[in-house]
Amino acid sequence: MPLLKRIDEGETHIGVWCVTEGLAELMDLLPNANRSYYEVMVQEFKMEKRKKERIGARVLLQELVEGQEKIVAYRTNGDPYLVDQSYSISISHSGPYIAVALGKWNAVGVDIEIYSDKAKRVASKFVSENEHVFPYKEDTTWPYLLIWSAKETVFKSLKFKGVLDFKEHLYTYPFQLNETGYLIVKETKTGSSNTFKVQYEKHKEFILTWTV
Repeated sequence: MPLLKRIDEGETHIGVWCVTEGLAELMDLLPNANRSYYEVMVQEFKMEKRKKERIGARVLLQELVEGQEKIVAYRTNGDPYLVDQSYSISISHSGPYIAVALGKWNAVGVDIEIYSDKAKRVASKFVSENEHVFPYKEDTTWPYLLIWSAKETVFKSLKFKGVLDFKEHLYTYPFQLNETGYLIVKETKTGSSNTFKVQYEKHKEFILTWTV
């Protein structure tokens, strides 16, 4: 499973993988001693794609921690966490791609979104009239996709347990999309008015965003 992308920033580690393996092949990449545990875990999903996403994320996590086995559990709001509390973790999948971020001392957020016009079509649901969208080479699809992904990343980093409206509670300052860069996102839900530096990379088929 060659990594498509790996980012190491101090004690923060991010990996991206394009999954082409079948479920059985993915299972073989995990410790055989706990095979039954993983086989039972995927039974909660009917779709093969969802099963591959769940196991693929475990394989990618194992790669990021140099072969160690880490058990992932989920809080009632769906947030993943490591049972041994050794890192904070964020997981994202889109199409065949999986992204995992680990932070030793800080909360992390990561999101990956394959190229499509869905974000542009539903932009009124998550982009306010005060946010500015500038075309990327005469194409506005990528900028809308980046805004959605950046807000998703911030939401994951916040570990928010209540209702957070992307349009009302998250604001992206004006930015000009490049191949790589960052944008600033402000949250207004918690009362702290925190700002987040969300880094991104634009690839041919997807946008990757993360905050540490």
